[in-house]
Amino acid sequence: MKKMISFILAAAMSAMVAVPAFAAAPEADTVRDGENAKTWTTSGKHDDFKDKMMTMIAYAPNENGEITVDSIQYIDQTTADASGAYSFDSYMPKVLPTAGDYTVKVGSEARDSAVDAGIIEQIAVSEVPITGTIKTQNKAATATVSFCQPGTTESIVSAETIEDVFTVNVAPGTYDVIVSRVGYLKYTITNVVISESFELGSFELEAGDVDGNGSVTGSDIGDVVLGIAKSTGQAGYKEAADFDANGTITASDLGAVVLTIAHTDKTVDFADINK
Repeated sequence: MKKMISFILAAAMSAMVAVPAFAAAPEADTVRDGENAKTWTTSGKHDDFKDKMMTMIAYAPNENGEITVDSIQYIDQTTADASGAYSFDSYMPKVLPTAGDYTVKVGSEARDSAVDAGIIEQIAVSEVPITGTIKTQNKAATATVSFCQPGTTESIVSAETIEDVFTVNVAPGTYDVIVSRVGYLKYTITNVVISESFELGSFELEAGDVDGNGSVTGSDIGDVVLGIAKSTGQAGYKEAADFDANGTITASDLGAVVLTIAHTDKTVDFADINK
């Protein structure tokens, strides 16, 4: 562990100390494990590395090329073999490099400074799959999940739930995600940063906003009462009052709107729901 800490500090400070002489420059290289793979391998060889402890670090350098705690993407140790060869195989950075390159350095007991080991090059990502679960009164009551420009309701891409679950391909970026269904209060998740595929989470929409004004009031209760026993195609039937989407407005729908009286549309920051 002391060797690892010493190496990190040396790399971060450019290691302006004496370096043991090498007959030839140490070999070090970082390559991607296949065109579509999300893993990399860093390896090298030098006689002076024989049976020595090796440390590798990949990091996102700041504007001064420095390492910070938050910028470290991967770190590991291994021991070079009797020929001086070493390899850190098929590793994955904690965040895929979709916004820039990562610097890779290696160090050993044979050196007082780090050896440049290449870079983890930025990978181009056009779209990534995002999944999640949106619950309503009934799985038949499908919800719409819209990925919007931050601060707007302008949908860039959207999807509907199937059996409460949605999957949609989204380009990397920052979005506000608006989850909605007619008759339900909207649920907005702000500052959703997408760089790779992940599960958005599980959320439940609240029924009761028949008139779509963003809050559940006595007016919404009145709309449900007036539509009781009305079915699809009949005068007085409103889809927005049929919360369970079973084709008929029933006492169950009335109970749902009563339970959410005075509730309003909800907005949460993505960082807050992932604490």
